[in-house]
Amino acid sequence: MHSALIFEKLGYQAIGTSSAAIASSLGLEDGEKMHFSQLVEVVKSIVSKINLPLTVDLEGGYSRNIDTLCANVHTLAKLGVVGINLEDSITDGKRKIVDAHSFTNVIQRIKSYLDMHHIQMFVNIRTDFYIMGLDSPLKNTLKRIKLYEQVGIDGIFVPCITDLNDIEQVVSATKLPINVMSVADLIDFNTLSNIGVKRVSTGPFNYHIMMQFFEKNAQKIINANTFDPLFQQ
Repeated sequence: MHSALIFEKLGYQAIGTSSAAIASSLGLEDGEKMHFSQLVEVVKSIVSKINLPLTVDLEGGYSRNIDTLCANVHTLAKLGVVGINLEDSITDGKRKIVDAHSFTNVIQRIKSYLDMHHIQMFVNIRTDFYIMGLDSPLKNTLKRIKLYEQVGIDGIFVPCITDLNDIEQVVSATKLPINVMSVADLIDFNTLSNIGVKRVSTGPFNYHIMMQFFEKNAQKIINANTFDPLFQQ
């Protein structure tokens, strides 16, 4: 939660949660290993402290049951969350891509639920061919975008796409805002903006770097047999 306050202090325009970072902070692995109720408690804490719009990484929805999934989205909306990320892969033992038409139906049900309950929620759909290292990621990503935009989604998230030509093709393929993730070898923000990318997510990397720094400091304390290393940064 404190990281959200730092982002707000530095002038960031919005806050998005990272499921991997939240799960790790709870001593759990990413991939819906935490219970939805645990996510809700973290979201409550963030919402109570910041004034920026908050979007939540909902992973695969924390349920394979569509009614429960819709209820989860409604719970977040009641807390003041303005957007969700929902991904087209799930982790049931091993991460796998969900069938395109089945997932499109899930999105359609969620959008219908939001409309029926007059809930304004930005639905950002993450498609995972790049992050999972699957075959023909550009071709399959473009196919998924065409399907998903037909059911009224609000944005597309393509984590781990880095090739300039691929990003340009994705941007050109849709009028939806494109979201990428800040991985190594990603081009600079100005270039991304110039080719039409609208959102860049930090992912869990700030959190991981912070934990690595903490571990190094803890090791220095052991090696020095004193707390002096804490005050020599």
